[in-house]
Amino acid sequence: MLSRAAQNQEFYWSSARSFKESVKSRFLHPDFRNRHQSLNSYSIIKAFKEEYNAIKKPFHDHIDWMCFMGFKLTDPHWYLYRGDKLGMAHSIELRSPFLDYEFVNFALSIPGSMKVKNNEPKYILKKSLEAILPDEVLYRKKMGFCLPLKQWGGEIMIDYVESNYVEFCKNFNLLNQDGIKQILNNVKGGNERSVNDLWTAYFLISWLKRWMHA
Repeated sequence: MLSRAAQNQEFYWSSARSFKESVKSRFLHPDFRNRHQSLNSYSIIKAFKEEYNAIKKPFHDHIDWMCFMGFKLTDPHWYLYRGDKLGMAHSIELRSPFLDYEFVNFALSIPGSMKVKNNEPKYILKKSLEAILPDEVLYRKKMGFCLPLKQWGGEIMIDYVESNYVEFCKNFNLLNQDGIKQILNNVKGGNERSVNDLWTAYFLISWLKRWMHA
């Protein structure tokens, strides 16, 4: 947060960042970083910010920005494609009624002060449903949709990455051997923050090995 403030960047990046810049410097191969020096996670945010600022609205606040980023980035790239895959896997034509374009336009026109009020998120939506749903449903504590990666697949990921990362790094100048080794050691040592980094390395290595025959 301090780094973003010092660089005059928005605090909220939605799902645009997978790795901190400091992790990238260790994780990515020097050759890859040299060839793509101009690329960084904030370039994605900057492009969205320019689009957001071009919208003529009587108000702009941090809640508007979060809603805009959710609509442009998180919803289509995280939730909608997952929902479509799950629906198709069970031969269901899944629909998202809250994404009716008239409803979306109306929702985006509502001031942020009506979306979050008295620290209650989705305030106006919950108030509109009080006559239909009980409070224990509407106002229960939010439950995230996070998989217990380490518990379900930690050993599988560690074994696979340990067995393949040296050869992978020789064949593809994408990842740095020392960086992957550090991530492996972090996960083995109980560092929960490194589990997602290992997850990313695991899928990148396994995907390229399968389709690039390396």
